[in-house]
Amino acid sequence: MNDPGCHLLSVPETLQRISGALGPQIVLQDSEASRFLQNAHELGNIDNWTDSSLSLRSVPQWVGEAGAVLSRGSGILLVWLAPRDGSPEAFPSQLVMDRAQNPCFVSTWDTGKCLASGAEVCSGKPLVAGPPFDGFPLIIAVR
Repeated sequence: MNDPGCHLLSVPETLQRISGALGPQIVLQDSEASRFLQNAHELGNIDNWTDSSLSLRSVPQWVGEAGAVLSRGSGILLVWLAPRDGSPEAFPSQLVMDRAQNPCFVSTWDTGKCLASGAEVCSGKPLVAGPPFDGFPLIIAVR
């Protein structure tokens, strides 16, 4: 990814942002957050995750901070996208990723609304998704 204005996060930073955004919702088995994530128990163990930030080829222009982690167990890819200060709502936005598995189910969690805000099936190389953005950080799960 060659966007000098976007800060790439480490694995601990990415997991911290995701855990903090989902908060106590992920421990409730029947919550929308736990259904979105499906692997909430993995978030607490940094050894379950590997850095996958290099799989991000391109992020939307509104992104100021990004991180991507891949689960060693389930193979789920979690992406954190946080807006630059003052970024207006933008749709459509385009996220381009390298992902060996095809097709993929891509779901988006809006941290401001605390709910799933998008879902799509993507295929091809590279993988192109269009996450909806309304001013809050997004968590994207790629399965």
